[in-house]
Amino acid sequence: FNRDTTCLWGHSHIALLCGFCFWRNIKYHTGGQLFLTLRSPIFYATKKLLIANGFEVVAEKIVPDQTEEITATIIDWTDNIKIDLVLTTGGTGVSPADVTPEATRSLLDREIPGIGEAMRLASLAKTKNAILSRGIAGIRNKSLIINLPGSEKAARENIEAVLEAIPHAIYKIKGGMDDCGS
Repeated sequence: FNRDTTCLWGHSHIALLCGFCFWRNIKYHTGGQLFLTLRSPIFYATKKLLIANGFEVVAEKIVPDQTEEITATIIDWTDNIKIDLVLTTGGTGVSPADVTPEATRSLLDREIPGIGEAMRLASLAKTKNAILSRGIAGIRNKSLIINLPGSEKAARENIEAVLEAIPHAIYKIKGGMDDCGS
């Protein structure tokens, strides 16, 4: 995206929440290896891409794929810390443990279906399994929340598919009045 556009709303602060990483950490830990949770490949790849595009990561947390843990973290980040963009990774598939979209949807003031649709469309060009992804996006208070898949490759591809629209979305969510149609 163009960092010089008037449609940016100040400095966008983002937070990364990962359920998949929690279980990966347990797997690695019980396997006798020390695994630094915030160095998860999913976190690292997503964080690197966002920083390269002018975002500042101000919070990172790894939680189990449990609705209560996910919702508590999102509520804290959107209502108390007032983070501009909350990205979740993992929990968007069709297994019984995948509850991130339901946890997120229960908190939203407004859903933004186009973000999930764009991510799935971009993924579908690479794999037919993209139709199984259930990630959603929406607004809570003045924060944008986007669910990304748990795979490092899929998370990167999904965020790349919508990255250019994120600054404008944050700007409008915060009350920006300029059209920014160009």
